[in-house]
Amino acid sequence: FQQWRVITRMVRDLDFGIEVVGMPICREADGLAMSSRNARLSANARARAPAIYQALCAAADIVAEGDATAVADVAAHVSEAIAAAGGKVDYVELVDACSLSPVEDASKQATLLAVAAHFDARDTGTVRLIDNIVIGE
Repeated sequence: FQQWRVITRMVRDLDFGIEVVGMPICREADGLAMSSRNARLSANARARAPAIYQALCAAADIVAEGDATAVADVAAHVSEAIAAAGGKVDYVELVDACSLSPVEDASKQATLLAVAAHFDARDTGTVRLIDNIVIGE
């Protein structure tokens, strides 16, 4: 998502005269974002990794219902859910979906909720998974 926004802005600023079209994230049946990295996950981690997308969707619901709109509160909900599934959160960021600028309240504009988290690899180490959704489009 972030790359798409940056390239779209560059195309506009440099007046390339083309349209850059973003596409939705392709997902596995359980919601995990498709990635070649998924093959490196341990069986246990693969079963738990869909918690990333579940946490993103739950956060979107929380914001839509007005239960939590402050960035720190939303980020905490996401971090806690991912950690409960065995993930180690690298970052949870909420930014303006158009400008990618930081926001304080996720309900005031379309907000990108982006996450990176590590889950155990099947061999050694961890696998870094990323995902995002836009809240309030």
